[in-house]
Amino acid sequence: MLFCIVVVLTGMQMSGTLGSFSSVPGPIVTDAVSQLNCTVDWGYLPALFFLALALLGIAPLLAYLVHRERDPHRVLPELLVTLFITISTLGTHIALFITTASTANEVHLVFSSIVLVVGVLLGHGICVVRPTFVMARARRASGKPFGTDDHAEADHTRAAFTRLLESPERRQAFKHFAMRDYSVENVLFYELVTDLLARDGFAGRRKQSKRTRRPLSTFSGLSLKHAGGVNDTAAWLDAVFLDDASPLQVNLTHATQRLLRDAAREGHIESHTLQMALHEIESLMYESMYPRFLRYPHDEYSYIVDKDPGKHVASDQYRLQERRSHHGRPSMDITSTEATANWVRTQCAMSSGCT
Repeated sequence: MLFCIVVVLTGMQMSGTLGSFSSVPGPIVTDAVSQLNCTVDWGYLPALFFLALALLGIAPLLAYLVHRERDPHRVLPELLVTLFITISTLGTHIALFITTASTANEVHLVFSSIVLVVGVLLGHGICVVRPTFVMARARRASGKPFGTDDHAEADHTRAAFTRLLESPERRQAFKHFAMRDYSVENVLFYELVTDLLARDGFAGRRKQSKRTRRPLSTFSGLSLKHAGGVNDTAAWLDAVFLDDASPLQVNLTHATQRLLRDAAREGHIESHTLQMALHEIESLMYESMYPRFLRYPHDEYSYIVDKDPGKHVASDQYRLQERRSHHGRPSMDITSTEATANWVRTQCAMSSGCT
């Protein structure tokens, strides 16, 4: 009954506009809607109902234009498609059914189509419109400026990604995300190559005197000394990141991987070769991992800055072990310096390239 009252009041406001639909057979439509117990007999009730549906579909778009909400769920294209389908359906039914209905069955077809349109709009409202306004209300409650969202505030530029890699804390957060993304080998390889290039007078020599040797600082502060089981940096690089059987094999191009493997096995890696590999890995992480990292809730990684690794490290470690298990090799543990060193020594010892 409330629905009938709304329709009647809307029709009284739009009676002049909808006069063109007076050609609809009044008795047929009256018989079709008599079950609603409406006391007003309108011949253009179906057309008015379709117009109400069209206005219902346009309402979210009008709210978007008025409030300047930046579509936090990225659903504006889907919203526009739904509105296009709604308006197209409205026009089609008005043109083909309303003005030419001659039997009660044809009118029933009109109401069946109305039910379908209502179902589409209800699903759209529950799955799209409501979450959008819920997020807008939460943003207003948080005090953030209206019209902004986390995706808009995130910096997607290459320079921002470079700054992330240069920041130890942010790179650590990115590394833990990479563990969940099953691509941590890219970050570890980046850290290793960056450390190698930062060495004084690095020329890729296989042998170095004890005086000129420096600790290999990777894995967030891990110090792997050559006397601790990793006797050859080039062979270690080949065994851990380039070998086909390694669970940490990086996804370099075939040409770069072959060039780097040949140089590593010869024990002489030039700096320009490492820089080429570093550029490829950085580009790979920027294009494939960084966008997903920005979309992921960053509060998941706040424990890294707060120095409280116990909160999520168990779940992260399980994800990494699950990936490594099918290789038949010891799973990697980067939760502690000693555990990481032991894993690297074991991995290197099991590869023929390590001596």
